Amino acid sequence: MAFTHLPNELLREIIILSLPESFENLALTCKEIFALCSPFIAHHSKLRLHFRRFRYGYRPRMKADMLVTRPYPLLSAYMFIAQIAIDPVVARHVQEADLYADSQPNRYCEKSFQKLKADACCEEKVMKLLADSSYLQEAGLDWREYYTTIKEDFYQRRYSQYAAAFLLTLLPNVKSFTLPWRWESLEATDKLIDAIILRARQASPPHGRASIAQVTAFTSTRSLHTTAAFLSLPQVRHLKCSQGFRPVNSQADSLSAYQHPRPLEKIEEIALVHATFDEESMAAFLSHTPCLKSLHYAHSSVRPFVLQDWDFCGVINAIGCQVGTHLVKLSITIDTLRDCVVRGKALMRGFQRLEKLQFPLEIAMSNLTASISTECEIKYPVFFLCDLVPASVSELSLLSRGKDQHERALEAMFHDFAANKKSQVPALQKIYLSHHRDADNAYKEQCAKVAIEAEEASVILHLRDDFAPLPEWNYKH
Repeated sequence: MAFTHLPNELLREIIILSLPESFENLALTCKEIFALCSPFIAHHSKLRLHFRRFRYGYRPRMKADMLVTRPYPLLSAYMFIAQIAIDPVVARHVQEADLYADSQPNRYCEKSFQKLKADACCEEKVMKLLADSSYLQEAGLDWREYYTTIKEDFYQRRYSQYAAAFLLTLLPNVKSFTLPWRWESLEATDKLIDAIILRARQASPPHGRASIAQVTAFTSTRSLHTTAAFLSLPQVRHLKCSQGFRPVNSQADSLSAYQHPRPLEKIEEIALVHATFDEESMAAFLSHTPCLKSLHYAHSSVRPFVLQDWDFCGVINAIGCQVGTHLVKLSITIDTLRDCVVRGKALMRGFQRLEKLQFPLEIAMSNLTASISTECEIKYPVFFLCDLVPASVSELSLLSRGKDQHERALEAMFHDFAANKKSQVPALQKIYLSHHRDADNAYKEQCAKVAIEAEEASVILHLRDDFAPLPEWNYKH
């Protein structure tokens, strides 16, 4: 029997089941099917508007539509779970979930809280959602106890780790997500996360499409050791994580969390921000990343974990040793150098395929100091530029506030640049150079000399009135 010859009652059921993944394709099948789909189009469009790229918070410009799709603004994981309990198709609309602001204070909190608290029907549906959860069963958790904890957290108007973890059992189509800023490790929720990850890793999930199994990009503002389990999701390619202000020697304790099967083997892009790695911990971490193509490392030396003898150049050498053969893009930045000294000598020649490179001139200054100490009779150390910039690099970004004699680093790097360019950095096409208005005059004068050398070498030079990293080179997922 032809599809269009099915009874309309059956076709409507098929249309409902197609929401949202196949609805649009189904609606365009033919005029007859489109006519049956028409009553669902407005609701489908509203849900897609609100939930395809979801983030917590009230958006006034959507107030009129919200009356149709949301009984209250969604400000916490429990509220989101309640919305899914009311209208389950909501969960399948979510493709990007920014859950960072879970339970953050908001002027609409009280109104939303009172509406949800008074909704007895909603509470029953949430309870049924937990009672029917196969994830809780697989984790060996009693749904009643789990719900009681969620409810207590909600009534106390506080962040609920239980609710935040359970929400991750409900998102089968999400491609990227950001964990809540208060995410923490608890025994019960860790068991639930393990159950979620285990099912996501199964080739043929026994319960249909597994939640968060399609995630390719994962962001967390918590330390790596509290979120390492998510790194084993089967499709993850992009990772952004804030390691936090922790002692470097404590990194070794968290590395054991990466010892799950095939750790990080498919990761292609990593951003480590506000991070504190030493040479050993960086080498240990990157040893699990055979496919890494892009790395952004933003080091932070903010108190109380300041490293007086931190070897930043050693960290760079560790990166080159582990991923230099396949890394294409590398950005190294320093959030602050408060009481922290850059020591050692960075050797970048091991980066064989690197195309984009960004680093602060403190590294060049460190190399200059190390070179002069061994070649004191040479004003411009031999091969100084190609020690820092691999021959394969086509775009180079140098970051500086124009202070601390950074003009010396520029002078050493770009002395006779026009004459040496083809032999040392043949692929180089663009240079982005910090040229802040408050920079020292000597630094500005040296920038002018670099501009002359770059023009003679047919290299495009962009002088930036900024010492921040290039926005377009930042992590994009």
